[in-house]
Amino acid sequence: MYSVYGGYRFTANISAEIRYTQAFGDTYNTKLGSAMLLHQPFPHWRASPFFTLGAGNMKIFRDGVLVKPEDENDNVVTVGGGLLFYVTHKVIARLEYNQHTLLTTRDNNEEVEEWKAGFSVLF
Repeated sequence: MYSVYGGYRFTANISAEIRYTQAFGDTYNTKLGSAMLLHQPFPHWRASPFFTLGAGNMKIFRDGVLVKPEDENDNVVTVGGGLLFYVTHKVIARLEYNQHTLLTTRDNNEEVEEWKAGFSVLF
């Protein structure tokens, strides 16, 4: 999978992000677009925890030959958190966990966990 995002910091503790994630699998591919609020309680620490809350839309592209297509377009609510580690003033290593709840049209919603590690560059 890969993710790209852009963000804007309102205060030292609160920022907003727009994210696009695409995941690849053997029987399906997934695209997720979301808007997130990020709270960083200790922004001046070199290793700083953060918490996220957001919503978006997930589109699933299934291989119709192998899997019967069902819900292919669902709304998503997300809660998560992680750790930002400032490598330099402009480069951040980011470890993140997200719990996505897919709001399906079926009788029950679906839970998806996401673990990520990556780098961010500040402009």
